[in-house]
Amino acid sequence: QENQKENLALLSPLHKIDVDLPLVYDPIHLRTWAKLSARVNASIRLYRQSMQDGLITDGHQIQMRSNEVQNNILRDLRLAFFATEPSDVENRKRLIVEIVKVQKDWGQSLQKAKEIKRKIKEIKQQNQSAAANSVANAKDIDYVEYEQLLTKHSLSNGERHQVDKYILRQRYGIVVTPQLKIQDEKGYYGQLLIHYYLTHESEYFHVKDQQEWSQQLLWGEGKVFLPDLRTYTLKVEAMRALGIMQFLETERVFSENDADLIWLKNVAGQSSRHLKRALGIDLVRGKESVAGIKLLSRLLGLLGLKLQQVNDGYKIDLDTLNDGRDKIFAVWQHRDDLMLTTLHNMECEIVDLSKKSQQEAVLIS
Repeated sequence: QENQKENLALLSPLHKIDVDLPLVYDPIHLRTWAKLSARVNASIRLYRQSMQDGLITDGHQIQMRSNEVQNNILRDLRLAFFATEPSDVENRKRLIVEIVKVQKDWGQSLQKAKEIKRKIKEIKQQNQSAAANSVANAKDIDYVEYEQLLTKHSLSNGERHQVDKYILRQRYGIVVTPQLKIQDEKGYYGQLLIHYYLTHESEYFHVKDQQEWSQQLLWGEGKVFLPDLRTYTLKVEAMRALGIMQFLETERVFSENDADLIWLKNVAGQSSRHLKRALGIDLVRGKESVAGIKLLSRLLGLLGLKLQQVNDGYKIDLDTLNDGRDKIFAVWQHRDDLMLTTLHNMECEIVDLSKKSQQEAVLIS
């Protein structure tokens, strides 16, 4: 923490680093490694936070390490104070001064840690915003250029941004904006896919799941590593079985006493393990007693939706629903229709070829 200002500056490309160094060293060399080490340290902290969030999401009980060292010091000083004789004024004064000093140092240390955490978060957001803007403003490339870039051993920042923009455009089918890039990093694509498959009559996602199974079986030589499997049929059908469609009514006000919420609470408690395997999250974590509204909030979170309080009830937050996903759904619907039509035509061609081959075989015989 002694060089916290310098370390924080190294994390941000917006700051110019000006450090007095001996002439025998190369400043560029040292600055390069300093920036790299600062990024590594920051990534370790972010990794720790990501691991913690993931464990909590999976339902694990996390016990945060307390400030036991400081507590023990204060406890020992207080015990020593109470053990002294009332007549031992000098010793008591000394202990009081030490107790006050420890408390003050502890408070300053906590405040400094909070400030560092806030600065790191601020710099992270700045860098994330700058990267998102770079992707949105990158040159548009086509499939051929995309494949050419993938064959290169290393990419420049500009080329990497072009690849990211191409992937986003292929995923969502709309104009790539900085906000879309940031949302995508938070799992927006998976949330929209679930919402889309729930609310749109498209059979193509079953076809995609079959293709995914076939691909994984091919790669695994007849075996499948389930964590690598990216399918949606089970998740979508599980959410339908939980009655998610009736919870997507935008004008409905939910209350804890709603019959379907009570039913959801009972089912989630009885089938928590099965639901975790199907949905990938713990609706009920361990033996906790969860309110129906909280369960609904966790369920809607899989779609990227949130609840907002309205008087004594809750409604779907329209800001999370009207975030432009309708335009994306329209693009996806058009794509799926085209793909299903193409697959149907291919099947017809295969049938025609098969019939033609049979007829030729009959004529030859």
